[in-house]
Amino acid sequence: MKMVLKKSSRGLTIIALPAVISFLIAYTVLNGLFLPATDTTPQEFINLFLIVPLLLISSLMAFRRMHFGTLIWGGTLLYIAHVYFRYCFYLLENKIVYEHYAILCLSVYLLIYLAYLLMAAQPVKLSNNALRKVIAWSFLLLPLAFLCLWLLQKAPFLPTFIGIAKPSNTASLTNPYDYVYMLIILPGLFLTGVWLNKNKKPGLLLAPVLLMFFFLTDISLAGTLNILNSKGLYVNPALTLIMCILGLYSIVLLVLMIKKGQPK
Repeated sequence: MKMVLKKSSRGLTIIALPAVISFLIAYTVLNGLFLPATDTTPQEFINLFLIVPLLLISSLMAFRRMHFGTLIWGGTLLYIAHVYFRYCFYLLENKIVYEHYAILCLSVYLLIYLAYLLMAAQPVKLSNNALRKVIAWSFLLLPLAFLCLWLLQKAPFLPTFIGIAKPSNTASLTNPYDYVYMLIILPGLFLTGVWLNKNKKPGLLLAPVLLMFFFLTDISLAGTLNILNSKGLYVNPALTLIMCILGLYSIVLLVLMIKKGQPK
């Protein structure tokens, strides 16, 4: 399925900048092997072996103007921006922090560029209204679930549930990383649910992006927890199972949306 885009939008930006991001991610992983202070090796390896190939493949699909390929590309970029925003805030003393800033800036730039492309794109409609309603209500309810998890994180009994101790520096009511969820991601999810429920163009375009984003986030977190558990740091297996279920739920909805989506 092709997107209706201007010919000038098929520039080398779609190929060149993701290639630079992929190179920087690989560079930080290799440097992380020799810089113990980074303390991000499990996540970095997931970025290298899962995110980088997906970014390159989806970039090629976007370059060829494939509609859902472009939206999957957007979800991958959103995940990268989300991950490296955290790196930049919590690894300020890291010797490779400048590479993290570069990855964050390039991914945000490409997200802005993607928004420009989508303004000229022909949206799709879901032939299955029941599926559209399920996805819409998932986006409407998910912010409430995240809010509950955030409140639980501040509760004293959370370490017992997760199985690992909370860091001492999380005693404050919130932190800058929480604001990303509270002020950007959660309202964006809710608005996408409202638009999709009304079968509006913004909801139809943003839904695949967010589904891909949450699939990558859940699978990445599950993989990281599994790696930590294998290294002797006990993590409640229920948390890993929950992340796997949520990731499977997201990818199933995404696949169904791709199969049922039709050009308007």
